[in-house]
Amino acid sequence: MKKYYLIALILMLGTACSLSKDLFGKDFSGKADYEENVDGTYPIAAGMPIRVIHSMGDLTVTVWDRKEVALKARIEVEGDDAEKFGSQISIEVTGEGKLFVIETTFPDGEWEDLSYGVRIDLVLPSDHHLEVNNSFGDLSATGLKAGITAEASFGALAIEGIEGAIDLTASFGPVKVENSSGKTVIAGNGGSVTVDNLFAGDLDISNNIGDIDIKDVAGNVTMHCGNGKVSAKNVAGNVRSGGSFGRQEFKSIAGGLHVKGQNSNVDAEKIGDGAVIEASFGSVKLDDVGGDATLILCNGRASAEGIKGNVDVKNEFGNTDVKKVTGNCRVRTCNGGVDVEEIKGSVDVENTFGPVKIKHVGGSIIAECTNGNIKASGLAYGSGEKQKANTFTLKTTFGLIEIALPTPPSCTLEANAAFGTIKSDFSLGGVEKGMTSQKCKCTLGEGLAEIKLTSSNGGIKIKKD
Repeated sequence: MKKYYLIALILMLGTACSLSKDLFGKDFSGKADYEENVDGTYPIAAGMPIRVIHSMGDLTVTVWDRKEVALKARIEVEGDDAEKFGSQISIEVTGEGKLFVIETTFPDGEWEDLSYGVRIDLVLPSDHHLEVNNSFGDLSATGLKAGITAEASFGALAIEGIEGAIDLTASFGPVKVENSSGKTVIAGNGGSVTVDNLFAGDLDISNNIGDIDIKDVAGNVTMHCGNGKVSAKNVAGNVRSGGSFGRQEFKSIAGGLHVKGQNSNVDAEKIGDGAVIEASFGSVKLDDVGGDATLILCNGRASAEGIKGNVDVKNEFGNTDVKKVTGNCRVRTCNGGVDVEEIKGSVDVENTFGPVKIKHVGGSIIAECTNGNIKASGLAYGSGEKQKANTFTLKTTFGLIEIALPTPPSCTLEANAAFGTIKSDFSLGGVEKGMTSQKCKCTLGEGLAEIKLTSSNGGIKIKKD
């Protein structure tokens, strides 16, 4: 096995070493006690994978059309033992076998009062897969056509113009991927993750203590973020996202959206397919969805508007607003108000400890409420081209029912109020009044729709709309 040994500089971080801010992770000063520039060019077999192991300085990787690997290194050391320390550091380059390896090695022992740094620039053939490990310095790679596997710590990781599989692991530094293609997997910790223009392949991101920001992704996206904000825009596939303690925002998702959030607000708009949002201790706002929408919340406000399908909402301890739905609307809530408006299909609402307001509905209505009022207006006696009869069933306990009917009326009406009164703008043909209750049963107009109103410990008002 043939090896090339080059003088370099770097030392694993120890208790007796100090890092100079002027040297570490920045352009080198050119005023160190020990300085050296190192150059080398090495032949490489076609298709041979490349592995690079480096630390304590920046590593930059670019490509060219030669079947060679070019290496340039800049070494700087400051301190009393700078020359002794630097002379014992080497970069090993193994140019034969099944794997092309470049590794920076360091002297053993304890070294006091040293500041040092190494910067390496590599130029590789573009059609070789790269595996790289870099710590305590920035890592950037551009133009590789056979994918990259990279692990970075305590430094930025920047990838651009990569084709093929991308597998990145980073800790305590930001990650950025731009203008690349291929299945991409990113695991981050302690830094932000940014992906811009992944024009082919799916994307999988997990990140802790840092934001996730992606846009212009051609495939499906799976994300999980702890203690950070999530933002996704212009995704051609489906998106699945989980997050805690950070806002989640989604815009222009061509496929479906499935989100789980804890202690985080969720905002989503322009979703091409259906959406499922599950959240606790945070609000949800959903706008312009091309399919069905399901919202499951606890301790947060739910808002859905512009849904081109059915809507199903379950909410505990928060208000619910649903508007402009082309399909049906189903809501199950407690400890919050419900406001439903402009629903072309039917409405089915159950609520406890909160009012219910329903307005402009094209289909039938079922609304049941405990400890809250029910108001309904903008109703249609029939639906569809053949004007199929709608039914309106409103029931409340410890609350008032107020319903506004279009004129001229066309319905059969049955109203029962226990411990309350029945009042109407229409002539009902007589209301039976008991000691503690009132009721009536009559037909208004042609009697197309069927209306049943039941109130306990509250009155009933029938108004003209």
